[in-house]
Amino acid sequence: MSPSATHAAPPAQRGFAATASRTADVALVAFRGELDLPAAARAGSALERLLRGGAREVLVDFSGVTFLDCAGLGTLIEVACAANLLGARVYIFRAEGQPRELLDWARPRCGLPGF
Repeated sequence: MSPSATHAAPPAQRGFAATASRTADVALVAFRGELDLPAAARAGSALERLLRGGAREVLVDFSGVTFLDCAGLGTLIEVACAANLLGARVYIFRAEGQPRELLDWARPRCGLPGF
């Protein structure tokens, strides 16, 4: 992905969308909808593409996420661990409601920065 490039995920997955942009080594991803089992692979692919493309800080805006299940959480943990091995970080911010509660529950148990 080139600097300042933006792309959106195809609307094939009902209830979930991802929009990403990147400038230099910082990427911003906005997730919207339900980050559940059907959406987890798409979310992980979007984040992994950014990391493989050279992003070293991936900021994930959760303000539009209405639901997060264990599959979505597992994907976030896997990507955060992969990022750590690359010397990168994944940060989740603006989570509210049920997604925030699950992230807050997972934070001390996973020991990952940015959650």
